[in-house]
Amino acid sequence: MRIHFISGSLLPSMEASAVNVMRTCDALAREGHKVTVFARRNGTDDVAAVLRQYGVTGDVRLVLLGPPAPPRDLWIRKEDRFDRNFRYPLQVLQALRGMPAPDLIYGRHLYSMALASLFMPDIPMMFELHQVRSSGMGRLLERWLFQRPAFIGAAVISEALIADYRRLYAGLDRLELFLVRNGAEWPTGEVTPANLGGRPGVRKIGYVGSLFPGKGMETVAALARRLPEMDFHVVGGTATDIGEWRRRAPGAGNMHFHGFVESARVPAYLASMDVLLAPPRVQVNPMTGRGFGRWESPLKIFQYMAAGKPIIASDLPIVREILTDGSTALLAPAEDMDAWVGALRRLEDPALAQRLATSARTEVERRFSWRAKARAIEGVYRHRRPQIPASGSTLEDSA
Repeated sequence: MRIHFISGSLLPSMEASAVNVMRTCDALAREGHKVTVFARRNGTDDVAAVLRQYGVTGDVRLVLLGPPAPPRDLWIRKEDRFDRNFRYPLQVLQALRGMPAPDLIYGRHLYSMALASLFMPDIPMMFELHQVRSSGMGRLLERWLFQRPAFIGAAVISEALIADYRRLYAGLDRLELFLVRNGAEWPTGEVTPANLGGRPGVRKIGYVGSLFPGKGMETVAALARRLPEMDFHVVGGTATDIGEWRRRAPGAGNMHFHGFVESARVPAYLASMDVLLAPPRVQVNPMTGRGFGRWESPLKIFQYMAAGKPIIASDLPIVREILTDGSTALLAPAEDMDAWVGALRRLEDPALAQRLATSARTEVERRFSWRAKARAIEGVYRHRRPQIPASGSTLEDSA
């Protein structure tokens, strides 16, 4: 199957969405599909280097669009909206129309998907949903896209998000929502643990991810103050983010910042940890106005599970869709520091730690691998494709 994946991500970048896109495309390619991914250029035309950075091993064609802007290390800012929502979709459409027609257009960038559907109405489409849109324009475009004749359905990352979309678009007859989880995979072959530094013989507690409010650094900093006998290693964030957290946690000599690490190198850091923390909170990001914790399935949790390390995570509904307390992780109320301290103490029991770690790795291999996501997408296509009205020319004829 020939698949064109429309991403709105900057590549390369620090965004978790970029990891999600590239790993999904890699999994689809390794399942035998011909995958082309469209993304926004971020300071480089070295496609091979970008593919290596994200650990892509499948036969994925990457098309970088837009001006050769200087690299940006933060989330996309408001001043980029014209480029992201208007100029970039036109560039995607131009690129699409210069290629053989795919069997499926799959994407995460709403404006580009809508424009492609307008000018290429016979090509089957799937749209991946990660949150409920707050803007009226976004919801209007979604409603229009969902009702297009060739729209197969929406791939939704969590059960909570499916429920909210069913309520939001209750009047739409044709809306098909399919649960398609994120995933993770441990690299084949031996992974050499990274040298983290810190004190020899001291337990290494790890956090991997961004340092934005609500993502979990509040909990990590509080635990570092409460547990000076443990070392806390933070992988992620910009120099500005790290400076801010150093200012907010003065004298925390047991908190070590390693900065942003490329996706392909993250397993080496995970392999060095004794315990991994996933402490998201239900909180609004002041930069975007979007909430964390209600719908967004943290990619780090799947990565932690694949690493085979014991996990402590926030006891939130979205987390309970993935982890089971006492079976694959220990769950603690997001803002109850006594509970988090107690969970870390419990994991000093090596038998408990090993049981949780083994169970989590087994679960991610069984249910939450990137391969499982790729096969779920393919399954939706095979199920829904025959229900799309036939056009004058078939995709197979144009492929």
